[in-house]
Amino acid sequence: MGLKFNLMKDTAYDRGGTRTNPKEAKAIAEAVIHHARTSPEQTLGVATFSVAQRQAVLKELELLRRANPDVEDFFSGASNEPFFVKNLENIQGDERDVIFISVGYGKTETGYLAHAFGPLSGEGGERRLSDGAADTWTAVRAFAVTHVTLRIPRVASALSVTERIV
Repeated sequence: MGLKFNLMKDTAYDRGGTRTNPKEAKAIAEAVIHHARTSPEQTLGVATFSVAQRQAVLKELELLRRANPDVEDFFSGASNEPFFVKNLENIQGDERDVIFISVGYGKTETGYLAHAFGPLSGEGGERRLSDGAADTWTAVRAFAVTHVTLRIPRVASALSVTERIV
């Protein structure tokens, strides 16, 4: 399957407030529920580029889990590789069949784009994905406000896109 890129055109990064992308967090949570329903045999993890975005994803996921109790078995932790939502600093060494990546960072409501992408922007940041578990993931699905994240050398060297979902 490789890497699928979901361009989140109608979302915005709340740079001066929550430091999250709420609509992207909701889209990730919806994709997790869909995965739990359609591919429960495949292990899944969610990686976020920031702690704040991690919290936003967890909040949206909690709401959807309450509304969809039929998929709760997927989250029970019965697997040797249970479902997780982690920020990049804590994801290294986690092997899953599928990983969803929530970039979170991107254009604001006014269209401003700061070229700051959390831990990936720092020295050696590209290794956070490539040295983590990226070699063991069979499928990766990235969600982002803008495709510019894929043109940033540190991101591009860590990931190679095989399919774009617009």
